[in-house]
Amino acid sequence: MGKITNQIKRLNQMLRAYLFRKGYAITSVNQYEKEVKHFYDWLSVQKLSLKKITRNDILSYRSFLQENYKGQRTNQQRLSMLRVFFDAMQSNGLMNHNPATGIHIKGITRATVNNVLTKQQLDNLYNNYEVNPTDPFSSRNKVILGLLIYQAISIGELKKLAVDAIDTKNWILRVPSAGRSNSRNLPLQNNQISQIQEYLHTSRESIMSSKSQRSEQLIINAFTDKLRSTLITLQKQIRKIEPAFINYIQLRNSVLVHLTRDADLIKVKEFTGKRYISSLERYQQVNNLPQLQQQLNTMFGSFQI
Repeated sequence: MGKITNQIKRLNQMLRAYLFRKGYAITSVNQYEKEVKHFYDWLSVQKLSLKKITRNDILSYRSFLQENYKGQRTNQQRLSMLRVFFDAMQSNGLMNHNPATGIHIKGITRATVNNVLTKQQLDNLYNNYEVNPTDPFSSRNKVILGLLIYQAISIGELKKLAVDAIDTKNWILRVPSAGRSNSRNLPLQNNQISQIQEYLHTSRESIMSSKSQRSEQLIINAFTDKLRSTLITLQKQIRKIEPAFINYIQLRNSVLVHLTRDADLIKVKEFTGKRYISSLERYQQVNNLPQLQQQLNTMFGSFQI
């Protein structure tokens, strides 16, 4: 028993070191360790050796999860974390393959991600949005656009931002928890800073002068606290810059697709405030859009993804 306990301790140390090297936050590392322990316990009951684990054993573990736990998305998260655990073992030379690769919880339906805007299109949206020096609302709208593209915040989160959400000393956006998303601190991009400075010190105060009382919201309207009309106007303006733009859901989906291509899922989870890794997997599956576009054009003529 003591030998097994020491082995688990060494594996936990290995996993923690691997995750920290990958830049995972301490809260995520602790969560991984907790979920892997859940797997250790199952192995012990089944009298299985971790070093000899097979794909069929992982399929049995999946069946165990489905039979004993109703939260299928949580079960999917457990399997996702298990894949990372085996990646860590591979990285340390303890396994030569990942037995959990490709094993998911069946029956979890996810909306398809379509009409993904390219990185260039997203950058062009922000860079080509012109601010009229005499129109404070255009300054505000460019700030909104930057937060949607570079911090990947949702419209719900945007509406909840207070003016002190912007840390002007460290140029960080502090996003509070909203709905199903976690709170987080996000760095602001260099190309956003001067625009945000102007908005906070000049344009926002100009808009505020039209209001009957001061507001603590970061994004404000002249005669109402609601942002519906602002978002409708901005949506029309965005469409003039980029005709392929459909709506804010498409915009955020596009940003998430590119994030999941460029970074580890757990890092994207923390950046976007998602509570479950499994909620990001559908974005990661949208791969090789240029190549796919070319194939579709060859097969069907002009066909837009």
